[in-house]
Amino acid sequence: MTPPKQQQQQTVKLEPTPVKVENIPGKKKMLNVSWEGDMNRATCRIRYRNMKQTDSKEAYNFREISRQNYFELTTLQSFTEYAVAIQCIFNGSRFWSEWGREQIGTTEEEAPSKEVDLWRVLEKCQPAGSRQVHLLWKKLKENESLGIIKGYRIKCYTKSNHSVACAKNTTDESVTVLLMGQAYVISVIAHNAAGDSPEAVLRIPSCAEESKDHPRVVILNTSVSNEQMIVEWKTSDSDIHSYVIEWYDVLEIDVYKRSWQYIGNNTTWTFQKGAFQQYKCYNISVYPVYKDEIKAPSSISAYFKQGRPLDGPAAKVENINKNEAIIKWEEIEKGKANGAITNYTIFYRSEGGNEIGKTVNASLLQYQLKSLQSNVKYTAHVMASTIAGGTNGSAIAFYTKRLSPVEIVLIYVFAGLLFLCLLTFTLLWGLKRRKLKKIFWPKIPYPKLPEMSQDNLEKPLKEPQSEENTVIPEVISVLKVDDHDEYQLLKLEDCLGQTKVTTEDALCQHEASGSREAPSLGQHFRSQLLPAPLIQQPPLPKPEESSSEDYQNSSCKDEVKQDQDQTNMKEKTEFNPYLKNTVRTREFLVCETLSVVKKKEKKKQPVLPPACVSGGNGQQYVALDAVVLTEH
Repeated sequence: MTPPKQQQQQTVKLEPTPVKVENIPGKKKMLNVSWEGDMNRATCRIRYRNMKQTDSKEAYNFREISRQNYFELTTLQSFTEYAVAIQCIFNGSRFWSEWGREQIGTTEEEAPSKEVDLWRVLEKCQPAGSRQVHLLWKKLKENESLGIIKGYRIKCYTKSNHSVACAKNTTDESVTVLLMGQAYVISVIAHNAAGDSPEAVLRIPSCAEESKDHPRVVILNTSVSNEQMIVEWKTSDSDIHSYVIEWYDVLEIDVYKRSWQYIGNNTTWTFQKGAFQQYKCYNISVYPVYKDEIKAPSSISAYFKQGRPLDGPAAKVENINKNEAIIKWEEIEKGKANGAITNYTIFYRSEGGNEIGKTVNASLLQYQLKSLQSNVKYTAHVMASTIAGGTNGSAIAFYTKRLSPVEIVLIYVFAGLLFLCLLTFTLLWGLKRRKLKKIFWPKIPYPKLPEMSQDNLEKPLKEPQSEENTVIPEVISVLKVDDHDEYQLLKLEDCLGQTKVTTEDALCQHEASGSREAPSLGQHFRSQLLPAPLIQQPPLPKPEESSSEDYQNSSCKDEVKQDQDQTNMKEKTEFNPYLKNTVRTREFLVCETLSVVKKKEKKKQPVLPPACVSGGNGQQYVALDAVVLTEH
């Protein structure tokens, strides 16, 4: 039995129906959805969602239609993709068809609804009055761009007369323009196929204004809480209505990679997560906005999260002294510090000694080690510390010196003075040698008796005299010293004392050798050379009558001969300052008492002392070579 027709329709299930999604030219924020088939006896349901939303039941929107195969979706977002699907059911049936395959459709573009977020980085003004200005802006979001941004138009106007100073088109989100030192107004417009965005305007101050401007943010601090960076500040100007916060990695040299954020009239700002990375140093600046003009900023360096330094400081030792040395080190690079350096600690110790540590402030990069031992080996290293810990640098070794610079200078000065004295004395010695020799090393006479040869000792007298002609001489003479002779005689008493010959023996020897000197000659020399007490001697006893005539004759002959010898000799009376009693002329000594010569002379002539020599007249004297001057 065939079931009735109505019962068959209740059991029929439609196949999934494909759809077609298209935008409507000239109509914004709309999509036209169509499908094929006879839908006069069917009802359809359209499901659509924004592709930016997640694929969940809450993201879907539904529209139900009947007896038609097209539908227009309205109140959509411009230039937005939507995923559309459809399912249908016959009228009177209990079963809906499966959802068809989703089709993607995009709404038509619209002119950007918002201006670009514009920022600038100013270079220093050049002496010529020009400077570079780096313009940066953020890419518009899709719900703001409302289409595909084709490019950006930049224009520069002088604030004084609003004349166009520069105009550029670019597809990038940054540009650099060269401006003069006066004030400018810069505008940036983003455009797509549907139109232009609102104009973003930024004022550039003149060089004169920038030099006179002062920071209006007086206190600026940073802190980290709940994995977020918090910046707090205070201002001195109540007319400020907004701020701009700029931050960037201090190691980043590309100005186009800086980040910024416009905020309202608030003195506390919490950065979103992910804005900062750990172990990196950031420079954070707060710019106050006063009457649509951006004023001078206040800046601070901060770490989001700190750690121990990767490397310790590299140290070296300079100015090593006897008891002191200076250890220097270099500042750790920002990329290896992993945090803000709080202090440095210097560790050093002598060989075999205990280690000593000295902590200094982070602003110091050198330290003077004191109270070191001289000529000792030391090892040292420096540790850099953050709030998370410290890292030691490599160790270095050095030896202290044996002498200090002061001691070395004194040694050199003493050596130089000594050398100067020696040089001066050498020059003076070369120029005034004889005079200096007489001053420092005077000649002191010293008698030295020469050794007589045996022949001279045994040589007999030339004219032996008989006992009858032997006459006691009145004086003992000393030979004259010529002027060119450098030596001087000692006292006659000393000479005779060394030769063990007394004055009486010398007189006796003169008497034995024969008396041929005339009394008048003796009296002549006595009157010239001998002092008055010696001249006035008691009268001599008269000799025997039998020999008086011979004695007078011989005396007269000798006196005549002596006068002739004295005339030829040209004697000069000179005295030695070192020997008061020595003279350089022949001196006659008077015997105080006369004795009668023994009538019978010994067979052998007496041997004269080495210092006494018999003269040609039979008169004995002290020879010149018997006395030698020696230097002490």
